[in-house]
Amino acid sequence: MDSPRQQVHIGPISLFTLVASLGMAVLAVLALSTSNAMYALANRAADMTSELYVAETCAQRFVADLDTALSQAASGADARTAVSGQLGTLASAAEREAANGASGIKTTVSASMEGDEVTAVVTTPIGRRIDVRIEVAADGTYQIVQWKTTTETDSSGVGETLWSPTG
Repeated sequence: MDSPRQQVHIGPISLFTLVASLGMAVLAVLALSTSNAMYALANRAADMTSELYVAETCAQRFVADLDTALSQAASGADARTAVSGQLGTLASAAEREAANGASGIKTTVSASMEGDEVTAVVTTPIGRRIDVRIEVAADGTYQIVQWKTTTETDSSGVGETLWSPTG
């Protein structure tokens, strides 16, 4: 007895369903990897913004403390001379301002004085940097000449990738 052979017939509807399922699976994988990349980018942007705010706070604290030191300088003495000896203390106070904040971001503040110009540089771990130049007059007044925010670029090539083997 011969048994009739059964054949599998793939019709156009089955073929269309198979192609649609494969297309949906590919789109799901692409959507997942893109959302992970966007999440990493959003976190990096949030970190950079937080560091900018902390650096701004440190720089403003430095200028406020410089203003206080200039106003407390003896009226008979040269205000520039009185402030030049306090620059380390002013920079340390600005660093403590950032350390006392809830962000936990470690900043470094360096200050120097050449002639009648005070220069302060605030840097953060990710590479945010604020350069402040202040001209101090002999009578204790000052003028902010430069307030420049920059970001050092990281060209090491290490970063998030869109396609990673770990997912």
